[in-house]
Amino acid sequence: MIFRAYNEGVALRYFLPEQEAIKDFALAAENTGFYFAREVEAYVLNMGRFNTHNEAEYLRTRLSEIKPSSIINVPLVVEVPGGPWWGCWRRI
Repeated sequence: MIFRAYNEGVALRYFLPEQEAIKDFALAAENTGFYFAREVEAYVLNMGRFNTHNEAEYLRTRLSEIKPSSIINVPLVVEVPGGPWWGCWRRI
């Protein structure tokens, strides 16, 4: 993993260096998880379905209300309690 720290936040990404024994690589699953010690809220764009225009209002939602079957769009902006801290997840 590669981590980068900035004044505004921290970023991470997975990196698989080129290796002689691995010519082709297919990622079977991406199971990264972010777990919070207590309930937090996020601004969520709940798409509801896959064939959408990607335009709607981001609604303040408790993370516990987002189910594995939910179809939400990124970025997901999470407010972390106890300070002016925010987390943002987006796919590049």
